[in-house]
Amino acid sequence: MFKTHRFLFLVLVLQILISFSSYGELDEVKRTEHKALLEHYYKRVYNLNNPNEHIDNIEPNGMSSRDSAKKLGQEVDEVFVAELKSNWNSQDIVTQRTTRDLLYKIAGWNPDIETRRRAVEFIIETHLKNPRQFGNIYNHSAGSYSDYSKQLFHEHLNKLINKGVIFSSSEIVLAAGSTGDVSFIPKLQILEDRNRNAFMEYKAKRTYKEPGEWDERPIQWCDTLKALARLGEKEAVQECIRLVEALENPIDRVYVLEYLSYIRQPEIVEYLWGYLKSDEIEGGSRDVPPMPFSRRASNALASMLIGYPARASIEEKRAWMEEQTTWDILR
Repeated sequence: MFKTHRFLFLVLVLQILISFSSYGELDEVKRTEHKALLEHYYKRVYNLNNPNEHIDNIEPNGMSSRDSAKKLGQEVDEVFVAELKSNWNSQDIVTQRTTRDLLYKIAGWNPDIETRRRAVEFIIETHLKNPRQFGNIYNHSAGSYSDYSKQLFHEHLNKLINKGVIFSSSEIVLAAGSTGDVSFIPKLQILEDRNRNAFMEYKAKRTYKEPGEWDERPIQWCDTLKALARLGEKEAVQECIRLVEALENPIDRVYVLEYLSYIRQPEIVEYLWGYLKSDEIEGGSRDVPPMPFSRRASNALASMLIGYPARASIEEKRAWMEEQTTWDILR
């Protein structure tokens, strides 16, 4: 059985490599290097997933699979992405996952914006067909979303509206907010109004409050509100902060701080900065050790601010924040 899987895997790798024999306008040396890196990357991951049967002689360059993926992500062009896309349906599930991870590397590390856009388009298209294959489609920079990607988002939001969807927690909703394109605001506002009104109606009809039941909408489920806030709607930004502050238990508040990092607005930075200054510690439990409020805030700020010293001591982080005259927010 192992031999059969190994044979099929090698056949798939060979098919993929053959299809790359004529890609792009890169010189022959680079094409050869990229093909070798891709083969190395696939085989390394195959070994990690099949510990009982290793493919031998796969590290002539001494690189880890992560290093191979990073180098490919930084150097390949959009034609390479097109070849990955054309081979997607012929791959087994393990190779698809490996290709998915490689596409994320290209979307995050490639210096060419068009190459990043092609990778993000593929990620979005595949997510729409099967959300389980590609999650986290909203953490790319605003410039990485092409007009075609935005068109896909508009079409999806129209479907949600036309179907009468009330609770529209969705990666697509968050991705639409990440584009920086204010043309999404009217559609997102329709969905947000439905969500808020439905909750208020439920709350008005409620005759008994279950222990631990929230009095306000949980911020982690308010994707349309967060998307509006990300697009700069100031009322939405303040409402997100209010929903967090409405939590009576401070440990509950601290727990959801990292959900605010998606919004990436100056008001959120200021709010998190307040928690970074705190010396309070949440209680923890038998399975979860206590954690300082400041660490939760720091984790959120690290994903928002360019140059934030994520690995520094808490004192150094506070000093760095004090030195800033304006917030250089990652968009």
